[in-house]
Amino acid sequence: MSNPSPLLTVKQACAYLQICRAHFYSLLKSDPSFPKPIRLGQTIRFKAVDFGRYVDLKATGEGKAESVGHDLAKKRGRGRPPKAKFMA
Repeated sequence: MSNPSPLLTVKQACAYLQICRAHFYSLLKSDPSFPKPIRLGQTIRFKAVDFGRYVDLKATGEGKAESVGHDLAKKRGRGRPPKAKFMA
């Protein structure tokens, strides 16, 4: 019987990647190269090996072409828009 890789909780995965929980969930939602979750009942776990591969992928720069969203975001203007002037 082979020794399976350890499973990480979301908190442990955040600590491994040194990111906050909100950024973790945004990566999970937007980055297709991010490790896929394993559902065990109502809990979510991740393979520790997958995070090692993910970090290696990002370190070599191969995962950059897959990320989307930031380039498509519309730049917001500064401050409140001016009042419309009514012509009578």
